[in-house]
Parts: sequence; C-alpha cells; structure tokens
Amino acid sequence: MKNHLFHHVLRLPAGDVSNYRSGELMSHFSNDIHGVDGVIGSNLISLIRLPIIYIVVFVYLANINLTLCLISLIVAPIVAISGVVFGLLLRKNGRLIHSLIGNINSLLSETFHGFQVIRSFTLEKLHYQKYVNQNKELLELELENAKLRSWYNTGGQIIGSITFMVNLSIGALFVSNGALTVGALLTFLNLVNHLFYPITGFAGLWAGFQRS
Repeated sequence: MKNHLFHHVLRLPAGDVSNYRSGELMSHFSNDIHGVDGVIGSNLISLIRLPIIYIVVFVYLANINLTLCLISLIVAPIVAISGVVFGLLLRKNGRLIHSLIGNINSLLSETFHGFQVIRSFTLEKLHYQKYVNQNKELLELELENAKLRSWYNTGGQIIGSITFMVNLSIGALFVSNGALTVGALLTFLNLVNHLFYPITGFAGLWAGFQRS
C-alpha cells in the first residue's frame, strides 16, 4: 500500500501536490496507512466467523428454550444502535486526530527546514509553544477517543451482565415449574454469551471500520 501510494503521488500533477504541505503527505505515509488495519486481516475473518457462531448458537439455544432465547435477543437492537452511534463519534474524532497529526508533522518539517532562519530571528520560543499547544490538543483528542471506546466496552459488559441475570431469574422460574431442567438451564447460561458477543463483535467491527 505504501508503494502504491508513493507511486500515485509521484504521478500526480505538480500543482495538486503543491497544495499539500510536506507534513500532511508524510502523515499519510507514517500514520494513515497504519490506520487501515481495521478493515483488513483478522477483521475480515470475523465478518465470516461471527455470523456462523451466532446462527449455530441461536438454533441450539432455541431448541433448549425458545422463550429465554428470544429474551436474549431483545438487547440486540440496543447494542447495534450503540455501535453505530459510537462508530460515528469515533470516525469524527479520528478525522480530527489525523488532521492534527498532519499539522504537527508540517510544523516539524518547516522547523527543521528553516532551522537557520528560526535561530537567526530567535523564533525558538514561538515554534516551541506552537508545538506544545498542538500536542496538548492531540492528547485531549486521544483521551476523548479512549473514553468513547471505554464507554462502549463498559456499556456492552453491563448489558451482557443484565441479560445474564434476567435469563438466570426467568430460567430459575422455569426450573421451579418443571418447564426446564437444571442441566438445560446451566447449558443455556454457559452459551448465552456466545449469542451475545457476536452482536457486540459486529458493533465493534463497525466502530473499527469507522476509525479506519
């Protein structure tokens, strides 16, 4: 991909390339290309693996108890909507991060190329403060990115725990009424996470695709 991008840039009209600062172009090579790993590799395999797991587990759990299985599915729309929302927020934040990294690289490039001029006119303090301010802004954006991901992961765990407790309570009621055996309930509870995590996994993949 780096070879292809470099080859593409070399063939662009000189006027188009001159519209970009060198730091922006460097950012595409040093940062942006590494960011596309969210749409290649293991994530592509997950697009095949997760639906298979979901279908197999759903059929198996439906055979154990259809009512409990349908109760577990209630959370699916909540998780899906959350994944879409957080994915869009991560994409917006990611664009700001990539843009700012390009600005930082441009500042560094301009500083090193004009080093003699900066020293001659004693502009060191000005360039240093500009670099500090941009890094501070980058830190805030990265922290926001981490907060979004942690909120999403925490929310998924909370929803999963609530689903487990609801299934346990209703399942215990079914056992007491003789509609379900203890062994069947234990099997259901052990497998219900495998019905839940493909949904959260898909939402996580969507968020990863948005970042990429």
